[in-house]
Amino acid sequence: GESTEGFYLTTLTAVDVATGWTELQAVWGTGKLRVATALHRVREKLPFAMRELHNDNGSEFLNCTLRNWCLKEKIAWTRGRGYQKNDQAYVEQKNWFNVRRYVGYGRYTSKEAYQTLQQLHSLLGLYSNFFRSNFLNFRLGLRSRLRIWLNFRLRSLNSCWNFMHWN
Repeated sequence: GESTEGFYLTTLTAVDVATGWTELQAVWGTGKLRVATALHRVREKLPFAMRELHNDNGSEFLNCTLRNWCLKEKIAWTRGRGYQKNDQAYVEQKNWFNVRRYVGYGRYTSKEAYQTLQQLHSLLGLYSNFFRSNFLNFRLGLRSRLRIWLNFRLRSLNSCWNFMHWN
C-alpha cells in the first residue's frame, strides 16, 4: 500500500545470511508483542540455532520487549544504520522473491487473510529453502555460475529421487 496508517497484516522475513535459509511469518499488525511472537515462531521453525538478530530501525523492533527476549534467549542483537537501505539487502531481496511476487502490495486486514498468509508463507518457505537455489554470487563469471547452478540442481534432483524411492 501507499500509506502505513491504520491496521494491516505484515510479513516478518528472516534470512540466514550464511545459507540463504528464509522463514516467513505473517504478523497480525505491527505491535511489539506480535512481532516478538512472530520472531519466536520463526526461531522454532529454523533448522539451526538463532545466534544473532539484525533488524531495521522500526519501532516494532527497537523496543524493550524484543531486547529482553534476546537477552533471555542469549541472542546477539544488532540493528541497521539509520537511512542505510542496503543494511537489510538480504531481507529486501527475499521480500521481493517471496512476498511481493506472490502476495503483492495490497493491504489485508481480515482473519481469513491472516490464516491464508500463514499457509502461503509455510509453502513459500518450503519452496524457497528446498527447491530454489539460494546461491547468488555475482562476482563469478557466467560459466562458473552456470556450472555451480547445474551441480546444485543435479544434487537436488538426486536427493529428491532417492527420497521418493526410499519411502
